[in-house]
Amino acid sequence: MSTAAGTSQTDFSIQLPMHLSADLDFHFQLYQLNSPPTVKDGSEKQVIGGAVVVVAAAAAVVADLLLHLLLLHLLLIPLLLLLLLLLLLLLLLLLLLLLLLLIELRLIELLLLKLLLLKK
Repeated sequence: MSTAAGTSQTDFSIQLPMHLSADLDFHFQLYQLNSPPTVKDGSEKQVIGGAVVVVAAAAAVVADLLLHLLLLHLLLIPLLLLLLLLLLLLLLLLLLLLLLLLIELRLIELLLLKLLLLKK
């Protein structure tokens, strides 16, 4: 497509499926000079212009991925802390049961000792 300023416009679409997110659709435009390349600069203007647009689009994709990962980690950290708290409570409950078992065994031992002393 040619515009009045003498540039051509090409529309690109990059679709990136992400976990827990809808497909991201990035559209960007690539402007290239329509003037014929000269011996002095060749087609460097076209290549550099295209490279700048591609790098900018890639940076936008990376920034968006990092943002999604950060949000995912912000959600996971409280869940992991809650899981750790539940595990600690379970460990405390097991220790309490062990203590009760030891107390019960000591009481049984004292009862048996008392029975033995009464028989004598």
